[in-house]
Amino acid sequence: MLKWFQCIIFIVALLYSTLPYCSKLPELGSEHEQTLSIQTEQIMGEVIMQQLRTSGLLTSDPLLTEYITQLGKRLLHAVPRHPFKIKFYTINDFNLNAFAFFGGNIVVHTGLIAGVESESELAAVLSHELAHVLQKHLGRLLAHNKKLMPLTIAELVAAIVIGMGSPEIGSHAIPGILAGHQQQLINFTRENEHEADRIGMQILANAHFDPFAMANVFYHLSHAARFTEKPIEYLMTHPLYESRIADARNRAEQLHYRQSLDSIDFQLIRYRLAVFKNPNPKQLALQYEREIKIKKTANQDATQYGYALALFKNRKTKEALTIMATLNDKYPNNLIIQLSYSQMEFAGQQKAQSLARLKKLLAIYPGNLSVVLQYAAQLLEVGEVVPAFKLLKQYEAELKDNIDFLELLAKAYSVNKQFAKMHTTLANKYVLLGDFKRALHQLDIAIEQTKNADSIQQLKKEQIIIKETEMKQKQVL
Repeated sequence: MLKWFQCIIFIVALLYSTLPYCSKLPELGSEHEQTLSIQTEQIMGEVIMQQLRTSGLLTSDPLLTEYITQLGKRLLHAVPRHPFKIKFYTINDFNLNAFAFFGGNIVVHTGLIAGVESESELAAVLSHELAHVLQKHLGRLLAHNKKLMPLTIAELVAAIVIGMGSPEIGSHAIPGILAGHQQQLINFTRENEHEADRIGMQILANAHFDPFAMANVFYHLSHAARFTEKPIEYLMTHPLYESRIADARNRAEQLHYRQSLDSIDFQLIRYRLAVFKNPNPKQLALQYEREIKIKKTANQDATQYGYALALFKNRKTKEALTIMATLNDKYPNNLIIQLSYSQMEFAGQQKAQSLARLKKLLAIYPGNLSVVLQYAAQLLEVGEVVPAFKLLKQYEAELKDNIDFLELLAKAYSVNKQFAKMHTTLANKYVLLGDFKRALHQLDIAIEQTKNADSIQQLKKEQIIIKETEMKQKQVL
């Protein structure tokens, strides 16, 4: 199932790489709007997000999600307007890739975060994908290929369904279908990528990143492709050629140069990814220890953080806490360091200190998903049910589209013996997963356990909304 979902994601990414670009944002009432409305794009985007959530690809590390979201927001501040509420996600895949799809969703592979050589390079890739979203390129492709695309989508879906029953047939069918239509779009490719580069570079410069990073990341990806037998995924959907790299450099020279140093968060996240990926934390801890001693690191503090994580993963919590105490003094308000320190304190039976740290963090970062999840989970574990429940309810409206949050809220309702509310929360979770049958079943149970007539009526209204949502998705697809 996971393999075939990855095929779907690849198809979406491939479609985005072959879109006809325009230098101006499309106006309301344009051919694009008549072909694919914003509402339709949002529905299609939510369907893909449902599949992503059930696939197991989305990262479960809220700190990683927080970092990429904040980086994306910095780029969005440089954009005058955008048609969607744009969201950024990360998936656990160490291939070098990123892509955008319907409804303002941008996805970054962990491999890209680990593989770029600077934070500006990562921002350059994100700004390129952001250009796809801002220009509504996929909708414009559908307008351009009114006759071609319905057949293409039908053929792709058929190939994927066949492939589930016979992988050999499906794996051969999909490339053939793509190749047949790709040739008809190839004439647009160079113009498309140049346009996305130009828009993306302007966003990059306006957000105070190094404008040369666009050409640099292209060069590094192209160079890496020469020394690997396995194709680099990003280059499969974003073809590179010498003129494109040269053009990016020429445009960068026309912009005001800004030296952009990597943030400490960028360095910390890269060490975090390295530790979580490595199956041998003991060996990694020794490596980081040597690098610290000979001062062979780009950032000593970030390497210390990686060293502490490797020790903690190797169950040497006491040694890890000693390192984190030093980092705590230097970075008292840094979210990544403070949440990691809290996690280690809690595991090291310093639970009171951990909870006090999280309480302080919540005051600095009110409503932050990473803080709320960790704080509520620890409160529940020590038996502080009422404070945990109040905390989750306080931020329910802001965080209700997060699976981990809903699961924690359902647990709090269960401990509180509010079983009807627990089943309602689980229903919301299943809606996010696209499992409408189970969502309706959870509401049936909630109705059975509810005595208040008004509450029963409200639950029935929620069932109607779920059925309407399912029907709209079927109509669009």
